[in-house]
Amino acid sequence: MSDEEILVSGARAKQKQNNIIDNYTTNIPIIGNQFDLDQYELFNSQINKDKIYKLVEQQFEDMNQNKIVNRFSLWRYLISSDQDLLAQLKATRMEYQTTITKIKTSGQQNPLQNKGLWSGFFQQSEIKTQITKDVERTHQEKEFFQNFKIKHLLTNILLVWSLRNPDSSYRQGMNEIAAEIIYVYFQELQGKIQFKHEDINFINAQYAEEDIFYVFDKIMNQCKHLEAFDTVNKVCPIVNKIRLIQDKYLKQIDEEYYKHLKMLDIEIQIFLIRWMRCIFTREFHLYDSLKIWDAILYDYHKTKDNLQLIECICLSLMLYIRTQGIYEKLQIQVIERQEYSSCVQRLMKYPPVEDFTNIIKSSFEIKQIINETITLEQAQSIQFFLKNKIQSQPQFIVEQKKPQYNFEQPPKIVEIEQQVQLKISSGDYSLILQQLDQIILENPQITQLERLKNFIEKAVIK
Repeated sequence: MSDEEILVSGARAKQKQNNIIDNYTTNIPIIGNQFDLDQYELFNSQINKDKIYKLVEQQFEDMNQNKIVNRFSLWRYLISSDQDLLAQLKATRMEYQTTITKIKTSGQQNPLQNKGLWSGFFQQSEIKTQITKDVERTHQEKEFFQNFKIKHLLTNILLVWSLRNPDSSYRQGMNEIAAEIIYVYFQELQGKIQFKHEDINFINAQYAEEDIFYVFDKIMNQCKHLEAFDTVNKVCPIVNKIRLIQDKYLKQIDEEYYKHLKMLDIEIQIFLIRWMRCIFTREFHLYDSLKIWDAILYDYHKTKDNLQLIECICLSLMLYIRTQGIYEKLQIQVIERQEYSSCVQRLMKYPPVEDFTNIIKSSFEIKQIINETITLEQAQSIQFFLKNKIQSQPQFIVEQKKPQYNFEQPPKIVEIEQQVQLKISSGDYSLILQQLDQIILENPQITQLERLKNFIEKAVIK
């Protein structure tokens, strides 16, 4: 039987043959032989957040140690809501199965007998062709990803997702994201089987596709990583983020490095697009990229800021190339004296990293730096936003004293507090904050509102 017959759109094959393919407990290379019952129950119970945070943070203290064993359960916890996890999984499993049924049904119909099927038939066929090519190229060096069942599973997930998200559909690089999730799923599944743990609710090979799809879809839509693949809108989100990284954040953190790249006219988007879209899966060993994902999803869970740590890791990696350990005060490398071609080659082909501990730590430090700076213009925009959004519409007055700092460098919050005062001429202060909390709940897409609230709490004179 050919590959074409077995993949999703070839569902005309006998049901018995499909059942053999969909059995993900046999004939798959072994990659997971560890299972931690305590972690399994901790991550899936959603009860003790502090204990989970402590465990993950311990991993960041020494990235060379493997403190996290049940990584799939952890990732699923970090991107799920506080609602009943099992109920969410059951709903997703049912939706996925419904979509698969529709795909199989359309595959069995003859478009020649129904003109309305033509467009869908060709669209599905075109998408599937592109997906199949990319699946064949995914981690070619690893036996696990060359296994036919894994290719079948990866193809299914990407095809179902593209058909459920027709506006964006499939884009090259999404295969790398889904592959990462598949890998950690089977690490945990195989460890669970070897451990002979009998729970069938949270990790069950019968729902392998559905549960992997759940995590993939959450990352793409809820965490808004889909923006990294947006090439349709005139304002391309990933290009805007890269401009911020180069023209604002890098300049703010290391102006000398920023000027050097500008002097050589290096467009960092030629490598940052790949870094950001594939979330570093192509730059590093698979095991290292898993730990980077731990940090990204952990930060998302705590801040809900649409995977902003990815941008900070990009900055940290760029600084690491420049100094080979800038935060350890090690010897400065020759990149400062290199020409265009040498710099680009170094950035395009990232050098090996023995220990990611400092890179992850510096990424969190960088995030704190870029988020704790606020300009006078931003403070005035806060005033305007609150004046128009808060129901009681208290009158805010911004008083600017004579600046004591250099406007070329964005001042820290503590400096702004000395220069700008937001005075409430009417209204109760506690009521204002209460109404602001409501605005934050109603506008979750405005990710910086929480940070602005913290600033106002410090800057407002009661």
